[in-house]
Amino acid sequence: MRGKIAAVRGDWAGAERWFAQAVKQAPSIPHGYFDWGAMLFAKGDLAGAIAKLKLAHEKGPHFADPVELWGEVLMKQGDARGAIAKFEQAYKEAPNWGRLHLRWGEALESLSRREEAQAQYRIATDLGLSVGDRAELAKHFVAS
Repeated sequence: MRGKIAAVRGDWAGAERWFAQAVKQAPSIPHGYFDWGAMLFAKGDLAGAIAKLKLAHEKGPHFADPVELWGEVLMKQGDARGAIAKFEQAYKEAPNWGRLHLRWGEALESLSRREEAQAQYRIATDLGLSVGDRAELAKHFVAS
């Protein structure tokens, strides 16, 4: 939690120290690696984020969060096809995750696969979304 707080404050060095300590104390638990990867993504260290998310996935292969965020990192790198592969992988573990379908739709849309994107957005409308994700969805989804 201290690492997350440091990250929110923009204290990247402090966050790194706390996440390093967390994974040292519990190296087989994926959450420390995931949170560290999320912090690196927020910081803009995309390669570092992928490295930590990969470790999180190895430690918790049924934990969909690292794989979904890995897809978001790939989108940021301009690799929509790679992102879609990660979203499909995360879907196997979390088929009813609204954010996953939202981001999957965005990846499809970036490849001009508009109908498939709208199908993902349609799924996302019926699932739990944060206020921010719901606002993002409103920018993309065309109700039929």
